[in-house]
Amino acid sequence: MNLLQHGEKKFQSASVLASSNGLGWNGVAAELRTHATCELPPFRSEHLELTLAIQGNPEAIVSRRGGGARQETRVTPGTIWICPPGVEEDDIAITGPLPQILHIYLPGADTMERATDGVISSRPVIRYLAGLRDELINQISASILREAMRPSAGGGVFVEAMGVALMARLVNAYSESGSAARILEPARGRPVMRAERLGRVIEFMRDNIENDMTLESIAGVACLSTFHFCRVFRRMTGMAPHQYLASLRIEHAKNMLATSDLPLFHIAAAIRFSSQANFSRAFRQAVGMTPLDYRTRNRAG
Repeated sequence: MNLLQHGEKKFQSASVLASSNGLGWNGVAAELRTHATCELPPFRSEHLELTLAIQGNPEAIVSRRGGGARQETRVTPGTIWICPPGVEEDDIAITGPLPQILHIYLPGADTMERATDGVISSRPVIRYLAGLRDELINQISASILREAMRPSAGGGVFVEAMGVALMARLVNAYSESGSAARILEPARGRPVMRAERLGRVIEFMRDNIENDMTLESIAGVACLSTFHFCRVFRRMTGMAPHQYLASLRIEHAKNMLATSDLPLFHIAAAIRFSSQANFSRAFRQAVGMTPLDYRTRNRAG
């Protein structure tokens, strides 16, 4: 089952308002749904599901039972539910309409161990929880939703980093082993990356500017986990990896606009945008003018 098939199978009667489908994300999927009053069929998934009420309904209650634990939660904005992989939910009911509910799907714990190079003090087991309030999770989730609705030039790498941050938060705050399961710094201190290796990372980004890149593949050039790579890269460049990649892609688009007659949809696809509209929106935000205006003003010759 791929990540978005989780929602397709579990929430068959719920309408999708926005989705990461077609955006090429790696290791994270998200969809914004509206739920009617209903009862859901039993469901068991291999993935982790985090649910956040964006716009709730204080009169509605979500009642669910997973692993024998019964939970009843009134749905107000900011309410969070966690369902770890492998939990059998055999009784789920929604007592009133829910206008905007965000569902984020992450792979299992093995992905987290790979993303952090195994620097977890014990194998985490995320708990089955409901009715949480967590401002950090809210902020990360809001960033993921914004990227789904308004994709950016480095969006895939950004969302992958947000997925790692989200999983780290769940491990640190909501695992069964509690404070024993934490993301740790290496024994030798803060992770480092030599200048020549940073140069190879940037060269890799430039050489693959028209290819799909994942955070994991970029971090692999640095020989660091994605978790530690993001921190080291920002420390050395002053920018997050997704911001740096986005700037490279926008510069590449500017060059293509100024030196070629390629149609906008071709340029959008070349720098890995899912649509011309998304490319035009991101380009205008970054450059201050539309791609066509830029082409007119900077036409070579």
